[in-house]
Amino acid sequence: MLLAYDGFHYHGWQIQTSHNTIEAELEKAIQTLTGKKVKICGAGRTDAQVHALNQTASFFSDADFSPLKWRTALNAVLPSDITVKSVLAVPECFHARHNSIAKRYRYLIFNHPFPSPFSPHYSWWIQKPLDLAAMKEAARYFIGEHDFSAFRSSQCSSPSPVKNIKEISIRSEDTPIQSLSIEIEANSFLQHMVRIIVGTLVDVGQHRFSPESILQMLKSRDRQKSGKTAPPYGLYVLSVIYKSHEIQWPSSTLSQ
Repeated sequence: MLLAYDGFHYHGWQIQTSHNTIEAELEKAIQTLTGKKVKICGAGRTDAQVHALNQTASFFSDADFSPLKWRTALNAVLPSDITVKSVLAVPECFHARHNSIAKRYRYLIFNHPFPSPFSPHYSWWIQKPLDLAAMKEAARYFIGEHDFSAFRSSQCSSPSPVKNIKEISIRSEDTPIQSLSIEIEANSFLQHMVRIIVGTLVDVGQHRFSPESILQMLKSRDRQKSGKTAPPYGLYVLSVIYKSHEIQWPSSTLSQ
């Protein structure tokens, strides 16, 4: 499934006993349609209040539904803030997370001296001006394979802190909910890694750190040396990338 969702009213992706989650809503919807419990495998676990434009999830069902019928039926029973954009039949060995080769996230910032009435749940309002040139220079130091221990949550359970960031782009784009977007693509991410990188870039943009200090942060492998953690509600899953022979979503369904 290719999914989009407004995560603000959910406690993240993963099922929890006392909170509503995206995974729980999807499994409940499939059970409503088929009468059977099904385990959903998401491409990644998003935090509470994090959104998705193009998230991927996989599941197995022996129900006699075509991909189009799955999409139509699921959208009829899911909450309005979760949408199934496309469904594809794949080999039973396919796994949404294990088969992915890269992920791309987008973070939205509203950088004006006044807040936007449209953006409190969808972008981070930063009142003071940001030095975009300094932020772009700092972003260059993250590119490549590094130990990102200084940019991971203390609760992160990933067996290795070494990740490979392929690209970071920072663009100015004025809309009712944003004036700045930051996109980060890597082979995979640690818990809170994107939000800590974004928070650190904002600190650079406000001259709390120099662009060159990113090198010392990476070398330190110490979370206390890096910047703040950006709030979750500005973060979006932009794409989950697979080998072309495994997944090719219809271009009309992909949000840019």
